[in-house]
Amino acid sequence: MSDLTKTLVALTVGGAVGAIGATILNEKLKTKASRNLPKLFTYEHCPYCVRVRMILGWKNIKHELIFVAADDMDTPINLIGVKKVPIFEIPGKLKPMGESLDIIQYVDKHLGGPPILKQSSVSPGIQKWIQDTAPVFRRLYHPRYAMAPFAEFAQLGGREFYRKKKESAIGPFSEAIDKTPEFVAKTNQYLIELEALLPRDIFCERLTYYGLTGSLPIFFHKQFGISNVLSTELNNAFTSLSYLTPLLGAYIADRHLGRFYTIILFSSVYLFGLLLCVYGAWPSESNNALWIFMFGLFVGVAFGAGGIKPNVVVLGADQFDLKIASERKEKESFFNWFYWAINIGATFSYGILTNIAVNGIPPVIPQTFGFFFSFLLPTIIFGVALLVFYGGKSRYRRVAPSGSAIGEFVDILLQAGAKSKQGMLILTAGLSFLPGILFTTASYFVSHPTTHVLLALIGAASVMYGAIVFIVAGNSVKWLQVATIHNGGSFSSEQVNAVGQVLRLSPYLSFIIIFWAVYAQQGSNFVLQGCQMDLRFDSTTSSSAPLISSAMLSILDSSVILAFIPIFDKIVYPFLHSIGMEPTLLRKIGAGLFCSFLAMAMAAWIEYTRKQAGYVDNISSNCAASRETLPMSSISVWWQTPQYLLIGIGEILTSISAYDLFYSEVPPSMRSVCQALNLLTTSLGYIVGGGLNSIFSFWIPGNLNDGHLEYIFLVLAFIVLLNWIAFLIVSQSFESHQTPRTREKEESVSGFSPALPRAARKLMAKMQPTRAEATR
Repeated sequence: MSDLTKTLVALTVGGAVGAIGATILNEKLKTKASRNLPKLFTYEHCPYCVRVRMILGWKNIKHELIFVAADDMDTPINLIGVKKVPIFEIPGKLKPMGESLDIIQYVDKHLGGPPILKQSSVSPGIQKWIQDTAPVFRRLYHPRYAMAPFAEFAQLGGREFYRKKKESAIGPFSEAIDKTPEFVAKTNQYLIELEALLPRDIFCERLTYYGLTGSLPIFFHKQFGISNVLSTELNNAFTSLSYLTPLLGAYIADRHLGRFYTIILFSSVYLFGLLLCVYGAWPSESNNALWIFMFGLFVGVAFGAGGIKPNVVVLGADQFDLKIASERKEKESFFNWFYWAINIGATFSYGILTNIAVNGIPPVIPQTFGFFFSFLLPTIIFGVALLVFYGGKSRYRRVAPSGSAIGEFVDILLQAGAKSKQGMLILTAGLSFLPGILFTTASYFVSHPTTHVLLALIGAASVMYGAIVFIVAGNSVKWLQVATIHNGGSFSSEQVNAVGQVLRLSPYLSFIIIFWAVYAQQGSNFVLQGCQMDLRFDSTTSSSAPLISSAMLSILDSSVILAFIPIFDKIVYPFLHSIGMEPTLLRKIGAGLFCSFLAMAMAAWIEYTRKQAGYVDNISSNCAASRETLPMSSISVWWQTPQYLLIGIGEILTSISAYDLFYSEVPPSMRSVCQALNLLTTSLGYIVGGGLNSIFSFWIPGNLNDGHLEYIFLVLAFIVLLNWIAFLIVSQSFESHQTPRTREKEESVSGFSPALPRAARKLMAKMQPTRAEATR
């Protein structure tokens, strides 16, 4: 062997020996390092173990993960004295710990930098929900865990041990598997109940809205000396604008930002307007305060609230998969509970904030600062709610904007309408609402009596023309087919048919306008009527007793909704179904319209009776402006209760059903459009209500005892009765076209879906512990 060969052999052998030595040394070092790592003894299926792994992953803490076999008694008993996991230890530093929350608190406080978790109390309602739902949930997941390829079941003995132990608690796994549909249905209902236990942003938004607007007519009169008629007209104008701007919100959501970010944008505008209103409500002699308040109200709040409205309800309903029968049922309940949350906010506003506005809370809040603080509080709450809503953005199922449905809707109507006489009639009817809004609103600011009434009459006639045409001819949509490519148009049959599905509902949009004209009385004429009734909480008390705000009576509407929605949802509707009287959406709407007729008849009778009664001696109404005396009737303001309750019941039947009707009966691409049109009916209803006050303003003097407010109630009752009769006739030919929603992308979250497991997998993928799997 040559010297060169000997050298190469020596180098090769030496290199090999060195490599082996380096490998052995590296393994020893890794083993030594591993010995010093925190150790987590765990099961893969255990939720308590998962939450410990979550905090270790969030804080990026390297640790040794040891999977314990399900039938391994010795390992956990030797460590903590009992058979349970998770168990956490740090060799030489921390003795084994066996409670998951103790482990989480220790890790968060002592490892991986500063704490990242906040302390929070456990809601008793959620605690009880967990206890009540456990028997059903365990029968769903235990049998499936036993079939999963988890590390703790790697040996047959571990899987068999787990099966026997859990079957002794919940019964045979085979029976639980067979009852899966029943358990899933119960689970879906439990999730709906859980939703009601969680804080909802819609509550905060409605509390803010009603907290600001609940006392507006009184605020305008007391703070700025505006007349009764103009105060109610301004209130109606603001509300009308708030329900007109949803068209803009729906357009921006569909074309540009999507529903979530549109809500964020308009909420920011909303908050800006609220801040201006708070500033303008500061007691001041300056004329600037009025204009600052008006700008904040009509620009900031009206546009902000309007931009939110069509998107909040659709974003909520989009969380359900309508291809699943149980979720279609949940969606129906969602509209009820959505409305329930709205009225929790309204109840707080009307019950508390309206009284703070009028009376203050002396000596903490002087009476002169009552309106300022009643506007400030909901502004703060809304700001906090906006932050909470944005912080939860990762939890929502968000559908990306797919183009402007409103733009497409209008383009198809214009193209088809230009080629058809019936289409031209429908277009003129739709366009007539615009001059109706403009002329009626203009009448509010014209003091000349003849011109004032003339403008209001033109506005009312324009709205009524549009409504009547839609009722008579709106449900015939064949004329739209001329816009299809097949007939020389520019749009597909699917696009045109989608518009037809919306347009065929136009008669029902018209019918609902009149309901909202009745509803508008609560914030205008009912408040004026209440101002001149006995406002003492108890009419037997002395003349020095504090007076409640007449606007507070609106709490009766929201209270009856809070009380009766669960009753209708859980008792009345199921009972009617059981006896063969199916409570369809149209039957509910018809019943609600009749309730609104009864409410107007009752209000007229109360007003007539009020004027016939005597006066309360030596007490002026708290609605009076400074240096003004306004007499109160001896009839207690609580006699208004029936008219508020009837409107509340009508709202449950009509408004909630309208939300559902205009969501379920149209294709998914048109749902934002339809909800915006639904909200537009509210705007037009307030225009009708304000228009009646303008036309018959001579019936509403500063002192109602010199006028005839009851005549306005009777006129409106007559209109409602005609509207109800027409509804009964037209609804006989209605055909339901409900279509299941197409399934969105796989990563969508909806109702009871694989979203939670997917989210868990994504989170677990971020956790990279050193794995030393053992199945001892």
